[in-house]
Amino acid sequence: MFTAQLICQGQCKQSDIIRVFGVSSSSVKRSVKKYESGGIQAFFAPRAVRTGGTVLNKQAKAKAQELLNLGQSRREVAKQLGIKYDTLRKAINQGRLSEPDPQAKTRPGSKTALLG
Repeated sequence: MFTAQLICQGQCKQSDIIRVFGVSSSSVKRSVKKYESGGIQAFFAPRAVRTGGTVLNKQAKAKAQELLNLGQSRREVAKQLGIKYDTLRKAINQGRLSEPDPQAKTRPGSKTALLG
């Protein structure tokens, strides 16, 4: 911000800033452009973040969890919901969805099956 201000006020040239501070010409040009378009405030404004639509919204997440609880495979769930397999896999790995523990499944007729 400070160097862009000096350049815009005519106190020095871009080549002086590049040589003295050892920065690239593109970074100097970028900061001058930012200063000219938005002033000092442009350097302190929060950056714009990517806001895309989410594939796993509340309804899709609830349906996916229901299907996983019924014992369906990840591929089957992804196919039924019309989402990519990797989207579902990432949600499970990040803890947004959970799969039933495969060791918790018991055989019909066993003592633990009768307790549950």
